[in-house]
Amino acid sequence: MSDFLRTLYASAPKNFTLINTIEIIQPAIETIRISNQYEDLEFTLEDSNEYLFLGRGVDIQLPDKDTKGNQTVNLVVSNIDGTAQNAIITALNDGSPAQVIFRE
Repeated sequence: MSDFLRTLYASAPKNFTLINTIEIIQPAIETIRISNQYEDLEFTLEDSNEYLFLGRGVDIQLPDKDTKGNQTVNLVVSNIDGTAQNAIITALNDGSPAQVIFRE
């Protein structure tokens, strides 16, 4: 965890909520943007544009720091309407790499 996040966790006001977001970009699918909230929210990203992030059940387990060079991120996304599963199948069949951006 970065020093900034450590400070944020320790000193954030009680009504402050840290929102995790995931953005999945892959040529064969429409970009997926989700957050760990229960309602859809708009966020301004690094390119200064606003994007809608769908509120979904999301669980992210970041890798442990080690010197082996092999790190695994576990990502669990709600699939109530089948969207996540369909996107994963389409992306796997396409074979192109996916870019996954986690923002905290």
